[in-house]
Amino acid sequence: MAGKRDEIDLDDIAVALKKFGKVFSEKVTEGAKTAAGIIKEKGAEAAEILQESGADFSKTVSEQANRFIERAGKQLGKTAKLTAVVAKDVIAKSAAATKDYSLLLRPLAPRERFELSKVANYLTEGELGMITNWVKQGKARISLHRHGWSFLISGKDHFPKIISPEQFAPDINEKIRKGFFHDRFAEFSDRAFAAISQYIAPDIIGNFDAKQAIMLQLFSTEPYNILLVGDQFSGKAELMESARRLFGSWVKGKANEGVCVMFDEQGRVRPGFLARQVSGCFVTKLHYIRKEDELILYRTLETSYISYKTKKGRRRFDVRASILSDTIPKEDGKIPLDPYLVGKFHLTLFPKQANLQNFSDIAEKIVSEHKVPIRDADMDFIKKYVSYALKIKEVVIPHDLGEKIKEFATGVKNREPALPYKITPQIVVGIVRMAKASARMELRKSVEAKDLDRVFRIYDKATKIN
Repeated sequence: MAGKRDEIDLDDIAVALKKFGKVFSEKVTEGAKTAAGIIKEKGAEAAEILQESGADFSKTVSEQANRFIERAGKQLGKTAKLTAVVAKDVIAKSAAATKDYSLLLRPLAPRERFELSKVANYLTEGELGMITNWVKQGKARISLHRHGWSFLISGKDHFPKIISPEQFAPDINEKIRKGFFHDRFAEFSDRAFAAISQYIAPDIIGNFDAKQAIMLQLFSTEPYNILLVGDQFSGKAELMESARRLFGSWVKGKANEGVCVMFDEQGRVRPGFLARQVSGCFVTKLHYIRKEDELILYRTLETSYISYKTKKGRRRFDVRASILSDTIPKEDGKIPLDPYLVGKFHLTLFPKQANLQNFSDIAEKIVSEHKVPIRDADMDFIKKYVSYALKIKEVVIPHDLGEKIKEFATGVKNREPALPYKITPQIVVGIVRMAKASARMELRKSVEAKDLDRVFRIYDKATKIN
């Protein structure tokens, strides 16, 4: 029964599909006929619309094409002008480059070779080659400037400088300047001890120990204090005034104006000029120092700091400055200062007027009258040299030389009974600092035996005042 039902159902479906196909075919035929009628009826109207639209479109396209052509023409004009400018610039640069390359082939003139030799030692091979090319191409020249130093300083005073608008010229000139002075300083270091002292009070005959001590004071990176004791004819004033020309950054003040401390109009304590100075001070007429200032100076000379009380508490200033001071002895020859205060100075000197009764003094006077005149250029060089040498901060003393310093200082202490001041440990400090200054003056980082010989000779004469 089940199979029968299935068979009947399939037949029904087949009949239904056949009937649907017939109806669908009729509907399609009818639709086609209707569409053909519409197309036939509306065809003329559509053709007319298309014709009108085509005419408008052609007109629009024509207008747009004309505007495009016009803009393109203008742009082409600008492009042509720009192209002409660029072409002209390229041609000019090409011509300049061609000229530069051709100039590199020319030989250097003798003068150019000479000038280039003045900078060769300070530049690398590549830098020298670049400068040489600049010179050949006319982009640079070398100027030689004379410093005008005397023979005591250097006979090589032609300083080369590159004159050029090129970008790297300033940097190269700075390198040349540093190299030039480095070489001059190195050459001068061997004769610095003999040369610099001649610039200190050159019109004063004798007093070599004082001149050499003041010279070495220049090269001390630590406070080094010297006291000059002498009358108005001893030459001490000339020594101090001459030193001022070399000690450019030092200040000068009178002792009664306040060395360590001073007092304002309201009686308030203020720091003196020593507390406000870094390099050094010239203190004139130390015997006029105020008592309260003297007590502070006594401690300052030993400790290198200034300390005093105020209503707001104690104030303290570290002292990095050296002192060059003077005083006039009394009629009996005694120093008008506390012997212990004098003993706190690292060195006390007694400059004296030369006695021209001795033949050697007369000969020295004749020679001194034919001395080299002091030149501003020389003084400027010495100041630069001192600044260069002071960059050497650490100077060592070998152990064996340290033992010699102890031995010498002990011998000086034994002379104390004959001296108008006390020998304190400050003398040892002074010998050490002066020996280091002597080495630094010759651009060395270690004290040698010749440094001690110089220092011992100065201290030996200073402590044999009779």
